[in-house]
Amino acid sequence: MKMNRYLMDEDLKIDYERVNGNNYVVINTDEILSDNYQVKMIVKNRPDHFLKIKPEVVNNVGFLKYDISSKQQFSKLYEYEKITLDDVKSICIDISETAKHIDSYMLDLDYMLLDPDYIYMDLTTRKLQFIYLPTIKKVTFADGLRSIFDFILEHFNHSVDKTDIVMLYELYQKIINEEYDPYKLPELFISIYDRLVQKKGDAELVETPVVTQMVSNIPTTPPQQVVDVRPDKVCEGANSVRNELNGQEIKQLAKEEILLDNPESNTRQKNIPMIVTGLACFVVAGIKLLAPGVLPDVYNTKAALITLILGSVLILFGRRGTKKKKLEVKKEEVPYVVRDRNNQESFAGFETVNTVAPAQNFNEQVIKDSSFVEHKEMDFKKEATETVLLSDYLKQKNANNLKLYFLEDSAGCIENNDFSIIFKDENVGRYEVFENAYYITKNPVVFGNLKNVSDILINSKLVSRMHACVKLMEGEYYIEDLNSSNGTFVNDIQLQPNSKIKLSSGDVFRIATVSFKVEIS
Repeated sequence: MKMNRYLMDEDLKIDYERVNGNNYVVINTDEILSDNYQVKMIVKNRPDHFLKIKPEVVNNVGFLKYDISSKQQFSKLYEYEKITLDDVKSICIDISETAKHIDSYMLDLDYMLLDPDYIYMDLTTRKLQFIYLPTIKKVTFADGLRSIFDFILEHFNHSVDKTDIVMLYELYQKIINEEYDPYKLPELFISIYDRLVQKKGDAELVETPVVTQMVSNIPTTPPQQVVDVRPDKVCEGANSVRNELNGQEIKQLAKEEILLDNPESNTRQKNIPMIVTGLACFVVAGIKLLAPGVLPDVYNTKAALITLILGSVLILFGRRGTKKKKLEVKKEEVPYVVRDRNNQESFAGFETVNTVAPAQNFNEQVIKDSSFVEHKEMDFKKEATETVLLSDYLKQKNANNLKLYFLEDSAGCIENNDFSIIFKDENVGRYEVFENAYYITKNPVVFGNLKNVSDILINSKLVSRMHACVKLMEGEYYIEDLNSSNGTFVNDIQLQPNSKIKLSSGDVFRIATVSFKVEIS
């Protein structure tokens, strides 16, 4: 079975099983644990956030069966949607609540299986439920928590407010450095959040040197700072990132030359030639008026007076000069926040210079994905364009088209296909009424009855919230059962939970009681 890097040495034997409509994760423990104190505590008390355990013995080999009916794999859920900061907060709450239950029942925290592939979520309550496995020997709670946050960083929604990303990075660093109390992860989350909000407020109250220069001669009143942030809305607001990512918050800065308009350098430059000409006119007019015989009679007294006036005007305008704006080149500190989408392991390499700065001195491996530059007179944002491999592009371009024909609903729950089976949005595909067919354009596409996570919504109580998924893999279409309650069938053969099978033209697959015919062209 697929496992994270912390569980690979455990060599766990994990399988799935469906019995009487219920789905189970079955773990071969070799030893018989039906009389184990810790297993008996969970079986008897059924604490919150733990999957129900059913110990069994077959041919003197012990098994633990965990009921996962009506639940979805944590890792599978976030294949189709991105993790938000609110999700991270809920994950911290669920893990800490589970740790407190473990402590109250005198269990071992290291036996809590923290692997995204074997954590399950109730899609209605969004609460996590965990496997408690007393046979784990080589993996600690800290290892498992790091694996969860590795997964979170990989699937986090990086298009949100940059302050959310900064906060997640600082929380991640606390996790990898084990600077946390497993019973107080929500408090750690809130403390980081409050510190960022406080820093944001302080930054908004402090004027930058450039702005101070520009308004130094203008009387102003102190700005009123109002911070109105609800606990469930973490670091909200598009402008918050600009206050967070200034020179006071991030120590690793790039120097960039920016032309600044310095008011102090806006001086008037004298017109020297005009002044010289005016003085010459003064001299000539003075000689004529004071010593008339020196200059020819053609240049009479009237002409001398005109020359004198002209010289006065030239000197006046020459001394006044013209206003010239001087652009000064200054080195401005240009902050940036970066991330690496492809190499998540590099996140473990960055270090903070000061604990009060949430994202400082990122490792060089985390650089070059996105940058941010902020200035009073300049707002510039550049997003890198992702490069697609030519082989992947050609596969996608030449991929076969998928069309699904609605056949029937054997239970009679769907009376009108046009209104009972709909697309989540126009990016999924289109429905042609005249041939009762669905043209699928999205990959992968999830079938279910929960709007938030299902691409094709089937209005039937017999269909699970996330029931099945059709995905294109290496040019072939596959259908996978997503731990559904009433099963997924291909040509009347039922799929095991979380297993997949290849689809071909002419195949008929059934989502509980709703049947579709496949056409691949």
